Amino acid sequence: SIAWLILGAYVVIRTVVFLLHSLSRKYNSSLDNFLTFSIWGGVALQIFGVLPKCVEFMQTTKIPLGSTNATVWSVFLSGFSIALALFIAKWIGQFFEKWINSLPTMESNVRVVIIRVVKVVLVTIAILIGLASVGIDITVLGVFGGAIGVGLGFGLQKIASNYVSGFIILLDKSIKIGDLVNVSGVEGIVTDIKTRYTAVKAYDGSVTIIPNENFVTSSVRNTSYLLGPGRATVMMSVDYSADIDEVIELMTDIVRKQPRVLINPAPYTILTNFGADGIELTSYFWVPDPEKGTATLRSNIGRAMFREFNKRKINIPFQQRDLHIISMPEVICKVENDVPAPSKSEAKAGT
Repeated sequence: SIAWLILGAYVVIRTVVFLLHSLSRKYNSSLDNFLTFSIWGGVALQIFGVLPKCVEFMQTTKIPLGSTNATVWSVFLSGFSIALALFIAKWIGQFFEKWINSLPTMESNVRVVIIRVVKVVLVTIAILIGLASVGIDITVLGVFGGAIGVGLGFGLQKIASNYVSGFIILLDKSIKIGDLVNVSGVEGIVTDIKTRYTAVKAYDGSVTIIPNENFVTSSVRNTSYLLGPGRATVMMSVDYSADIDEVIELMTDIVRKQPRVLINPAPYTILTNFGADGIELTSYFWVPDPEKGTATLRSNIGRAMFREFNKRKINIPFQQRDLHIISMPEVICKVENDVPAPSKSEAKAGT
């Protein structure tokens, strides 16, 4: 009987550790050690005959809880039942999440909504089953639910608003993971949409945590909202002595040679303004993937134009001003003749 007990404890320990590792992404050795020592400790107490006495002691020791007296054993069974139910619910939720993510035709927003709703339902069912399994009337949770509703109405307005806003932006598909957005002065790519906030990763690698309420109540610029080409511009200024037709043709040809620039619609260059220092020209072009950014492309185009302008001796004007003097006041220098000559000692000293 002792051998079977030890073998059963070993199987239980390995099974529990395997399930924990399959559920959690990070290895937690402290939890493994706690479960291992707890199970081996229970086996040791059972072998030496101490475990039945401990159970009998917990069954006879009562704890006053309101109008009823619960035993230590019932409280222990309640905690164990709820923990086991939550563990099973999380395990089922993990398998369900993997199955949903494996569906190629489902959109990312719909996946996130379904996974979150299923996890909330599973946790709620696990808690109710755990409480009902130990004889606790679950109808008493109505008072607790009412208290939560009052708390959400007063002290947790922002949290409730962000929570609801998270589901709104997922369901109406205005914001999706991977979109290039600009909200609250922050521009970047949406990397994750949580229950309370949305993570936006900027081009420098930093991540900004933005409450979901901002995406619902404020204006959001979503470059990736509509799939299709996006337009970008590059502006240059040339001297008034330059041949404008030649410069326009040169700038359009430089833009057309870039790999990301679309041929249809074709790029073009127009004269934008007669500036104070030179003639301003702007090149317009389209790219098929504006969500990937156009800063590097515009920089390459500007560098190519600058090199070609230097080769063809096309001057890029700098700020200059012409100063015309209308009149000058007449300056009269009066020489005093009665100034005494310096003495020899003063002249020697240089005064």
